[in-house]
Amino acid sequence: MTGPVLPAELAAALDADGDARTGWEQTPPDVRLLYVDWIASARSRRTRRAMAADTATWAKGGHLQGQVQKPTGVDAAISVAGGGCLMALLRLGL
Repeated sequence: MTGPVLPAELAAALDADGDARTGWEQTPPDVRLLYVDWIASARSRRTRRAMAADTATWAKGGHLQGQVQKPTGVDAAISVAGGGCLMALLRLGL
């Protein structure tokens, strides 16, 4: 199964350490997607590199799942729906 497209900074960090890459590949796809989205959301390349380095370190130690809190309730629905349309409906009380 193919996963999400990795930000270049994350791909480089994982490629630099085989154990980090192995840890990443053993992480469930939904958790990997949260990290990809988190890193991709950074505005600066410097910040993306720092986030990618942290992610690779956590992956190497097998700690990715313990580092992230999955959204629940409305936050989960917004995440799945892409936010915009759902937020408009919520504001209207629909």
